[in-house]
Order: sequence, then C-alpha cells, then structure tokens
Amino acid sequence: MNKLDYKPFPKFTKEFVEQNIKVDWGDLAWALSNHWLDVSSIAELAEVLALKNEYLCTSLAIARINKDELALETLVFQQAQKYTVPDELVRERWMLLAVKWLYQHRNTFDNPWLVIEELWAAFGYPSSLNCLIRWMPIPSDRKVGEETMLEKWHTLATS
Repeated sequence: MNKLDYKPFPKFTKEFVEQNIKVDWGDLAWALSNHWLDVSSIAELAEVLALKNEYLCTSLAIARINKDELALETLVFQQAQKYTVPDELVRERWMLLAVKWLYQHRNTFDNPWLVIEELWAAFGYPSSLNCLIRWMPIPSDRKVGEETMLEKWHTLATS
C-alpha cells in the first residue's frame, strides 16, 4: 500500500465517500494508510462491510468500545489482504474522489489549480489529470483557458 504525502483538506467525510464509491476493505486500508478518513469513519464503514461476519462484527465492536485503533487497523489490513482489486485501481478511485472533493471545495482555496497540481504530483503525474494542469500543452484544435479547464474539472468530478 503506497502512502502519499498529499492530504485532502478538509478531510473526507464518511458520507462523501459512501455517496461516491462502493467501499471495500482495500479502500479502507488505503484511506487508513493515507489518513484520508478519520478512524471513527473507518470503523463505521468497516462495520457495514463486516455485517455478514459475526466474528468481524464482534471484533470491530470491541475495538470501537475500547477505542483500540491498533486493533481496528489490524482488522482492516487483514481483510484488505483478501481484497482482489489491484492497488492501482484503488489508488485511481481515491484520486478521482480527491478531484471531486477539490471541485466541491474549490472556493475554500486561494488557488485551487495549485492544489490540483499537488494532487497530480502526489499520484505520480497521471495523464488523466493532464487536462487540469495549467501549464501542460494542449492540442491546437482544443479550446484553452480557465473556463475550459473548469468544464473539464466538472466533467471529471461528476463522472
């Protein structure tokens, strides 16, 4: 599980994540490793995933009652090892969540385009975000300008 230096601000909420992706153990491990959700949100999301497993439900409940973050982390990471989706896809899902989050909170930043560049760098310069990087060359047959970039950002954030 790769850790990123980038941290979303404000931090993601459980409700935002639930509304935008079908969370699995790999997602929880990623969010936990990168501190993109608080521990309480991770515990609540884990409880939903564990509903069909009495042992996991009980273990998670005990960890929450005892405020035992290490036990919670251990359970999440153990379950994530069984997760079959490649880490790259989990990373991309969280990157797109970050794009959406930034779009929804862009007015809280003096320069949201700079934040997009930080996100782009943190995720290893994915070409899927090149259209949001102000200084990247664009084909001569495409429109230019901040309005066009905002339209592209909106499209990425709402897809």
